[in-house]
Amino acid sequence: MRLSLLVAIPIAVFSGGCSYDFCNDTLHGHCAIGDTGGTGGASSTGTGSQSSTATGLPNDCDPSKLMAGQGLAATCGVFVEPGKTGGDGSQATPFGTLAGALATHPAKPIFVCSTGTGLDESATVAGVTQLVGALTCGSWQTSSTKTAWTAPANTTPLVLSSATGALVQGFAITARDATGFDTTTLQGHSSVAVVVDGGTATLLEVDVVAGKGAAGGDGAGQSGEAPGRQSMASQFDGNGGQNCALPAGPARDFTCPDGVLTEGAHGGLGGLGNGDPGASGLPALGSGVAGIGDTGVGGWDCTANAGNGGFGAPGTAGNAGAKGSTVGTLGGTLVYTGASGGNGSPGQTAQGGGGGGGRKGNGANGCAANVKGASGGSGGAGGCGGLAGAGGGAGGASIALVSLSASLSLTNVTLTAAAGGAGGKGGDGQQGGIGGLGAPGGGAACQGGSGGKGGDGGDGGGGRGGASVGLASTGAASNLDDASITIASKAAAGGIGGSANASGNAGDAGLLAKKQGF
Repeated sequence: MRLSLLVAIPIAVFSGGCSYDFCNDTLHGHCAIGDTGGTGGASSTGTGSQSSTATGLPNDCDPSKLMAGQGLAATCGVFVEPGKTGGDGSQATPFGTLAGALATHPAKPIFVCSTGTGLDESATVAGVTQLVGALTCGSWQTSSTKTAWTAPANTTPLVLSSATGALVQGFAITARDATGFDTTTLQGHSSVAVVVDGGTATLLEVDVVAGKGAAGGDGAGQSGEAPGRQSMASQFDGNGGQNCALPAGPARDFTCPDGVLTEGAHGGLGGLGNGDPGASGLPALGSGVAGIGDTGVGGWDCTANAGNGGFGAPGTAGNAGAKGSTVGTLGGTLVYTGASGGNGSPGQTAQGGGGGGGRKGNGANGCAANVKGASGGSGGAGGCGGLAGAGGGAGGASIALVSLSASLSLTNVTLTAAAGGAGGKGGDGQQGGIGGLGAPGGGAACQGGSGGKGGDGGDGGGGRGGASVGLASTGAASNLDDASITIASKAAAGGIGGSANASGNAGDAGLLAKKQGF
């Protein structure tokens, strides 16, 4: 449903067991506060009770139509004086809370005086509801002071849910500054003063003020380095080759936290007339090649003839998370959900080094006749990939009025939004582990290659700063004059990306808009 400005919304007012005859200017039936039932026009006790076209209230029940010194009739509806105790909703003993009036008389007009303590409660109202403030406590005469209305932090003072011609008149509604963030999404809590969720409603002579949005939570970071030689050398360095006629250095295996096996490959066995090659390191990333075994040709050399195992390839670094940059969404439990930073991706586990080649024996390379040559050393295992940093949460918004597929009539209404909350920081990615050293071969046999360094984990992106919006809607904005809307002068800062924004993925600054569609 598109959000539109209505010229007028007639509202039927129901009163206990009575109706008003506008043609004959007379009342029919008993009009006590506690009565139920009855249809037709609004109750009244005075003369000149023609309904106001702006509010649907009879003139002597509409504060804007009262004569100087005239108070509301006792039969106009239910009465609330904030802070009072033990009342029954009559003018003489009004309720002390709006909740009391709504629970007892949800279909009657509710009049809340403004010269004492203000309301401090969150109310969700459905159907045909008329809430009228700007009245003097005790005398129930028109007051130039609007009824103050706030609610506990992180709650919305007024929610109109599927309203049917609701009226809100003569209030100064203020949402407190938000605090904290949602622990699941890291979204900073928002300060929202009024939500109209579907239906039709009229706001007349109402000031709507939102407090500051709260900062988004910081994304979880990863400390230190992934497993590697720097922390556990004995589990990453290769196994040495052995002397004549002895087994080759076995492979060096390590299973990283991501479940990937990195292997420094085993060395080649020695032989009588030649030596066996080593094996290639794992995972297969294009390096870590096997050292060539001794060919038996005179003058063969590990270095000159590629007998040493190749170095393992490093793991690819993880990608940084995206910065928070979208407008966000409207609706749901949080009312507004901003753009959080994206999570980084983990670094890749590196390849282990190749195994060194074996040598010939049989009277060569220090081996006796008829004795096989020395074996090659194994490669070192590759370093593990670093864990990723998490994205920071979006800052909470400051939104005066939210309209969710509602039709609104706004007359003499002002909307004021404060600053949004800062976006949360992205978490640091973890450094990849250092690869193990390749081991030497036995005797004159060839050395294994060292393992590669694990890829660094990607940094988390920063969350976007919170929005400062006067009127947020799921349809087109109302044609309320922009001069009636005030927003923050400076956009809320986005959170920096992980590792001091090394990847340049700080969240965008928050949205500033007098009216914003979602």
